[in-house]
Amino acid sequence: MLADISRALARLSLCVFLSACGLLGPLPERLAGNGVAEPRLAGCPDAEPSGDCEIGTTHFIADLHTDSLLWGRDLRQRSDEGHADFPRLRDGGVDFQVYAIPNSTPFPRETDGVHCASGTDFNTGDILFLVNETLRPGTWSSPRSRTFLQAERFHAWTRPGGSEAVPKVIRARGDIAEIDAWTKGLPQPAGQPYALLALEGLNWVHSNPNWVRREIDALIAADFRMVALTHRYSNALAGASEDCEDLAAGKERGLSALGRAAIEALIDRGVVIDLAHASSTSIVEVADMVMAADPALRPGLVMSHGGVYRACPLPRNLRDEDLRRIALADGVIGVGFWAEATCWDPQDRSDDAVEKTLEAIEDSFFAALAALQEPQLAKDYEAHWGRDFDPLNHLALGSDFDGSVKMRFDASALPRLLAALKRAKWDAARCARLDLTDSCETGGQPFAADVVLRRIAGGNMARVIANTLRDDYSPQTAALQ
Repeated sequence: MLADISRALARLSLCVFLSACGLLGPLPERLAGNGVAEPRLAGCPDAEPSGDCEIGTTHFIADLHTDSLLWGRDLRQRSDEGHADFPRLRDGGVDFQVYAIPNSTPFPRETDGVHCASGTDFNTGDILFLVNETLRPGTWSSPRSRTFLQAERFHAWTRPGGSEAVPKVIRARGDIAEIDAWTKGLPQPAGQPYALLALEGLNWVHSNPNWVRREIDALIAADFRMVALTHRYSNALAGASEDCEDLAAGKERGLSALGRAAIEALIDRGVVIDLAHASSTSIVEVADMVMAADPALRPGLVMSHGGVYRACPLPRNLRDEDLRRIALADGVIGVGFWAEATCWDPQDRSDDAVEKTLEAIEDSFFAALAALQEPQLAKDYEAHWGRDFDPLNHLALGSDFDGSVKMRFDASALPRLLAALKRAKWDAARCARLDLTDSCETGGQPFAADVVLRRIAGGNMARVIANTLRDDYSPQTAALQ
């Protein structure tokens, strides 16, 4: 045992030394499996004047989730690591990117053959920040310190006056002059891209509603405009879909009283609520609070990144009832692209590996669309909101770029993904894979119409932002950071 501890300390010391000397480079990111699997889908732009990449220049493209800030790579510089940086997003014509900040990442384990996470397990974030932030010991074990450090990094890299690829930070509704045009699916005018800051897990707050409100105010002061209560494991606020203890007990948690106070504060302050990683019970309870809120507060709800269980039956992925509940609350669902969310094989090196990956991602969109076409959902939505229900108003792109995951492409290839989705058809094989043979009409291309593709590419997310964000975010409290 002592020998094992000595070897572990020696390896850790070596990592710290190499990092301090600037010699570790991209090793932590590679060890975490954050990258692109070969063969890969080529990125944009390409030489064809009217090829798939044209979508990047003619459509408003919004992606609801990337973890790129976690790794410490200067996002102003083009990199071969991971999936996203400002230049690659620019190549892909991405006009709006949500930058999420995780702060606690337990090493995954298995319970009854299912991958799960626990807040009491070894936290890989401790090592990552020890290695990358050797001179900032406050971040080695503090989720709060890590959160605000990543926010500082984000603001340093997005200062005005940089290259044209540097995005403009969205702090209020008026920061996006084109927002109304984008919500209507109008063509994308050339201009500077935009970035929104999001939190993935309010993990450091464990008691006292006044504390949670003060922390939300501090996040707002640091320009966070989207917040998820959980990330991977259940905390003092809400239950998560992958929590080991909950899975072992066979009983998932929902919102605590503290979590309800947090949701009330987010609605009151005009912050978008993110249901990523939430348990089904948490989804129901948050959606109910959104629907019960004063309409004048215009609460906004998203699932920033997730898989679809019908297309990829893994515990974290969204069941039909989860998808319907989010849509009923007028939320938008960001469909993810990574291997575990869509059940494509990152070890596949065959000639048609790219095509199989795109087909798997398309299946997730088709499965989500099928779930949202339930007649009762339309009736319930129209009864509550007083307007027609369209399932295509509730789907979006939720990549999870740079989330310690394997992709088959990086951010520069998003127009090619959208082009593939536009061409995708209902056919007998897809209907059988998704177990929709009794209700599936083959031959249709539900995403082919340009007005539909524009909504999924970014218009639906633009609507959430336009409805939710306030014109002004004055400090709510003097007790900031």
